[in-house]
Amino acid sequence: MKKDIKNSKLVKNEELASSPIGYDELAVNKKQKIKKVTNIILDIIIYIVLIFSATFAGSLVITKLTKGVPSIFGYSMINIVSGSMVDAGFNVGDSAFIKSINVEDYKVGDYIAFFDYVDPAHPGPAKIPNGEKPNPNPPKNRIVFHEIIEITIDANGDRWFRTKGTNNDNPDLNIIYQDYLIGKYVSENNGFANFLKFITSSTGILVLIILPCSIILFKNCFELITLAFLYSDKKKALKAEKLTKNITENPETNLKNSELNQSENIENNSENITENTMENVE
Repeated sequence: MKKDIKNSKLVKNEELASSPIGYDELAVNKKQKIKKVTNIILDIIIYIVLIFSATFAGSLVITKLTKGVPSIFGYSMINIVSGSMVDAGFNVGDSAFIKSINVEDYKVGDYIAFFDYVDPAHPGPAKIPNGEKPNPNPPKNRIVFHEIIEITIDANGDRWFRTKGTNNDNPDLNIIYQDYLIGKYVSENNGFANFLKFITSSTGILVLIILPCSIILFKNCFELITLAFLYSDKKKALKAEKLTKNITENPETNLKNSELNQSENIENNSENITENTMENVE
């Protein structure tokens, strides 16, 4: 059995050796295939990352325009601009991750972000006639991050939220209507919140946007340079082929031209020798 396997390997090697395609060409073809597959896989990965990045950026822009705060999959990130929540662990300059949830799921003790606005015609739940509602599109220029201390339901069954900063002595002046809520604070131990934090950081932007774009740009430049060299080599090869063809098709003409060139060179050399001799005699 072992002898048969050995003989079959020898036969295979002899066939490869005697075939028009040798070991070197087979190795080159194999390397080219591996390189091609690697490039395809790399392109797929890069374009997936870019598509995700474009989708992410588009979602942030659209939600910023429509909802007043950038959001993706219901998650937003706000910056703390005051010290009213220091006791809760939020200092000025910190970021807080907010998730949009159903209004029924908010409860007393939750930290929430909201647009600080009161409709003058409907300033609170006690002054809402049945069937009337506050303005559903408040100005979105002021965002507050505070704790819920009380929830009230008006005549329509809608919820209103009394809030307070943990460092403040008194509750907030305005009672916030349910449509003005942005979302509830999510702990940074949340996996998606951590991911959101990464992709909005400078490192995330570098990895997800700048690096893939740089790779694509480098690859395209490299391919253009390679094509330019290939075109130049092909042009030289065609010129050499044309010259060889002319020599092959017109051997007599080429021979005569060669003889004429040699005769002219001999005459020129003779004239130069004669002139030099005469100058020496003089």
